[in-house]
Amino acid sequence: MDNASEPKVGSFRPLRILSTEDDPQIRIMLCDLLILEGHTIEFARNSDDFFRLTDKFSYDLLILDVNVPGMNGYQIAREVGARMGERKPKILIFTGRDSREEVGLVLASGADAILEKGAPLATITDTVHKLTSILEGPVPLPKPRPAPSATPDSIFPTTPPSPVPTRPPMPQPARPVPATPTTAVPVAAATPENTSFSEEIDRLNKRISSAISENASVSTRIQTLQKKLTELEKTLSNARDEITGLRGLVKSFALFLSLVALALAVWIAFGQ
Repeated sequence: MDNASEPKVGSFRPLRILSTEDDPQIRIMLCDLLILEGHTIEFARNSDDFFRLTDKFSYDLLILDVNVPGMNGYQIAREVGARMGERKPKILIFTGRDSREEVGLVLASGADAILEKGAPLATITDTVHKLTSILEGPVPLPKPRPAPSATPDSIFPTTPPSPVPTRPPMPQPARPVPATPTTAVPVAAATPENTSFSEEIDRLNKRISSAISENASVSTRIQTLQKKLTELEKTLSNARDEITGLRGLVKSFALFLSLVALALAVWIAFGQ
C-alpha cells in the first residue's frame, strides 16, 4: 500500500467539544466515542443554553444538531460566526436528513462539515480529527443531489411500442428443465469501510478493557485500604480497653489510699 495516500497524524491534543444534540441514544454514542478518544464533550439543552456556555468557555469544536429548541443548527452557526469572527471554532452539522440536500445550507451558514446521524463511527472520528487538525487533509462535503432532467427524451419514450400479434402463438410442448448444479457463492472481500469500522470497534474494545483493568486496580487498592482501616480500628479498640483497665487500677489505688488514711485517723484518735 502507498503510504503517501494515508493521512498523516499530527500531535495529539484533547479537544473540548460542545454539542446541541438532544437525542439520548446519540448523546451516549458521542460520549462513548469521543471520551475514549481522550476528548471532553458537553451538551446544551437549547440555543440560549448554548450561547451561555460559549460566552463563558472556549471550545475547539461545535457539533450542532439541525433541530434545536429555539434557533436551528444553521442559525446557531451563523450567529457564532457573527459573534466570534476569526475566533470561531470548527463547526460540524449533525443532521437526520439527506446531507446532499443541505450542502447549500452548510456553505451559507459558515459551518465546516456535515454528517448524517447514521454515519459510521470511523467516519465521525476521522471528520472530528481532520476538522481540528489532529489529522491532516480536507474534509469533503457530500456532492449535491443532481436535479432531475426535464428534456423531451426523458419524458416521452423513444422506442416504438411492440406490434400486437394477429393470432396467438402455437402452444409448444413442455421441455424438461435440466437441473442447475449448485455452486458455492464466494464471500465478498471486506471493503475498506468495513475494515476501518472493525478496526475502530477493536480499538474501542481495547480501551474499554484497559479502563476495566484500571478500575480493578483501583478496587484492589480500596480493599487494601479497608483492611488497614479495620486493623487500625482493632488497635484503637485494644487501646481503649487498656485505658479502661488502667482507670480501674487508678480507682482501686485511690480507694486503698482512702482506707489507709481512715485507718491512720482511727489509730491517732483512739491510740492517744
